[in-house]
Amino acid sequence: MAIKHLVDESNIVRYCRPTLIHRDGTVDGDAFRLHPIETNLSVHWLECFKGLAKNQRLDQVRSVSRLRMSRNGRGRLLELRVGRDKEHVRPVVADLSVVHSPLPAVSNHPADPAHSELRGLPPPGTLEAELAGDVIARCIDQIHPAVR
Repeated sequence: MAIKHLVDESNIVRYCRPTLIHRDGTVDGDAFRLHPIETNLSVHWLECFKGLAKNQRLDQVRSVSRLRMSRNGRGRLLELRVGRDKEHVRPVVADLSVVHSPLPAVSNHPADPAHSELRGLPPPGTLEAELAGDVIARCIDQIHPAVR
């Protein structure tokens, strides 16, 4: 299967656990840093759900996500525009890409047609990773509740 890079006009969301939301509502750059066992960051491509309003697209993401989203109402879905994100992080990460990577249904998880990945992020624990995470966090367009 050919790799499908998301176009710059695409919008993606990433789940952010409550501990990464500061009291002033800003998001810690750690929300966009790889963990030692990761090679890419999981996101969801909103335009995958064609013909739906944004709130319906977000509901679709909530229903297919395999993450255990915080039930206390404090977790968030962070929305970014692909092109803006890549443009701002380019001085730190020259080859950042966002690739559509749908997940098939497995055991008690439905298929996730919107799953995508941020690829090309620096390895964890590096200065470049710190900078990239902070830059991406400043590119957030909207913040949505993770649970409705």
